[in-house]
Amino acid sequence: ALGAGATQINIVVSTVLSSLLPTGTVSYLFYADRLNQLPMGVIGIAIATTLLPVLAQHVQEGNEAKVRHYYSRAIVVALSLGLPATVGLAVAPVPIIQTLFQHGAFGGADTLATAAALQAFAVGIPAFLLVKVFSANYFARHDTRTPVKMAVIALIANIVGSALLIQPLGHVGIALANGLASWVNALLLLHHMHRH
Repeated sequence: ALGAGATQINIVVSTVLSSLLPTGTVSYLFYADRLNQLPMGVIGIAIATTLLPVLAQHVQEGNEAKVRHYYSRAIVVALSLGLPATVGLAVAPVPIIQTLFQHGAFGGADTLATAAALQAFAVGIPAFLLVKVFSANYFARHDTRTPVKMAVIALIANIVGSALLIQPLGHVGIALANGLASWVNALLLLHHMHRH
């Protein structure tokens, strides 16, 4: 639960830190994160759900060639779907947010602040998807400890990054720290996998 929930724990930390900033900051991060979670949830959960049983079957059979094949294909699918989503959210956040949220009390300044947070969050989408693929490989091998350890390190990186970036960048620094923490998690999992 801790390994799978590291992203959610990061969001709680971000919310607490953003409550120290001017009024509206929590909302900017909330709306930006909802849009950020869409590709992460749809793509990441779908890949992890379908990949784990396939990898587990081939690991149990001792067929490492098949494990590598499906593992590599999952990485390609994750990135081929995740990178366009990242680019779309990073390049066109203003029209997306205007269309979905800008009405009533949510004005133009709110759109711009939310768009900046969304661009920063989007940095972590490919990493989050890779974490799902990498974690499935560990879980197929009955190694649940390594993903949890790496998720805890990424959680600490998020807290430290948020603390360092909140002063110069405000709420955008918190969102950027979340994205960078996802990369820390992905790179640690990848490094550990190649070592072993």
